Amino acid sequence: MTDPASSKDRSTGVRSFLRKALVPFATALFFFTGLFFLGWLSMPVGSALYYEYDLERMEEKGEDIDVFFLGSSRIFRAFVPEVYEKELGVDNCFVGGTSGQRIEDSYYMLEDLCRRTQPAVVVLGVQWNTFQPTDEDGMEHTLKVNERLSIAGRAGYLWRNLGTDMFPQLFDLYRRRFDFSAEQLSKNLSDRISLKESGYVRDMNKLNTYFGKGFIYANRSIEDGNIAIEKIWTNRFDPGEADPLRLKYLDRICGLCAKKGIRLILVSPPGSLMGVYSIDNFQGAADFYTAYAREKGIEYHNLNYMRNRVELFPDHLMYDGWHFSGEGAYELSAAYGKLLKRALDGEDISGSFYKDLDELKETVHRVVAVGADFEQDGNELTIRACSLHNDDVQVLYSLELSLDGGQNYEPLSDWTEETVFHMELPDEDDSRIRLRAALSPEDEDFAWQDYEIAHLFDEKTGGEEL
Repeated sequence: MTDPASSKDRSTGVRSFLRKALVPFATALFFFTGLFFLGWLSMPVGSALYYEYDLERMEEKGEDIDVFFLGSSRIFRAFVPEVYEKELGVDNCFVGGTSGQRIEDSYYMLEDLCRRTQPAVVVLGVQWNTFQPTDEDGMEHTLKVNERLSIAGRAGYLWRNLGTDMFPQLFDLYRRRFDFSAEQLSKNLSDRISLKESGYVRDMNKLNTYFGKGFIYANRSIEDGNIAIEKIWTNRFDPGEADPLRLKYLDRICGLCAKKGIRLILVSPPGSLMGVYSIDNFQGAADFYTAYAREKGIEYHNLNYMRNRVELFPDHLMYDGWHFSGEGAYELSAAYGKLLKRALDGEDISGSFYKDLDELKETVHRVVAVGADFEQDGNELTIRACSLHNDDVQVLYSLELSLDGGQNYEPLSDWTEETVFHMELPDEDDSRIRLRAALSPEDEDFAWQDYEIAHLFDEKTGGEEL
């Protein structure tokens, strides 16, 4: 017969053990719940909140994603979901692009998305430098992806980074600790309430406006011919320098899509012609992705080589040398949407692209971009011109001066083949010079840059070698 006193002692012991075990667990749970809540509250209103709202509305309807565009800012600035929905005849296209998104981040974002919905097609953005080594700190870019992950996705990402330098940064409250204040939390909460009450209305007064389903509309365009030339010998594609870890993540994306029955398409969004011309061995990058796609049995669309791209995408549709403006994104999406529809229907669209860079260049009959390097010696300024163009042409340059902030320009030189100019520094504070490059003096489709003389040697605006 069981001793009642002994049973009571055991019951008391069990309760005591449970209390001792549960108290630290409950304390830790309370701590981390508070940490996540305050972290969530510390995040200002931004595109991540709009993106989550759009996904939740789709999930409430029990719908899946038809086409998911994944990649960096060259993706979220270039692909307009509503245009693709119209061109493809589908209900839900989403853009999962974030600034500077690396290929490993794309994998985790896709993995997390597959916990919530099943995309039928994934269009993954790849650029010439996607797998090249870089000195750039990618932590900020990775954290932008982390903001768009579900709770399960963020928990998994935390676990993967346990013990690494990134682990504490994955807590929103920690990385915003220097801006943490009751006033800021109150403002963030007020902004969230206002956003919800407004039905997540778009703020059209911003330079970059969230336009729905992940697309960001850039409210800025440049003028034709005025894309700034980049330092051309710092940009080189070298297949021998491809990062093995990033290639592994591309393999993992291919494997995940194959496992889930997702159709994967690699796409290189078009940059400006300046961008195409300024990359050493740009064709090597195109060959690299073509060979990879063939090996994996997937498709690769290089939109830099779209036929008629010179007419389709003039410079004024660009935000800068590599990104489309909001207006340009609609033009690109309409053009590629038609091609993508044909590809998804099983049609061979290879004839819609130039076969290589040389064939594209045969259609370019202008100077693509111009830039200058400056050197000051006392009161004399030396200007050295450089331009991007086809190899079989002789470029002409001209230099102009404005003393009224760029409202009126006077020529300092005739059109010339010379690339070095000398001038006396003017006394006027708002004086500017404009460098032009063209194939002939009568060429109206010239490249140009203007420079504020007072700031030529500022760290961010001038004095750099081309």
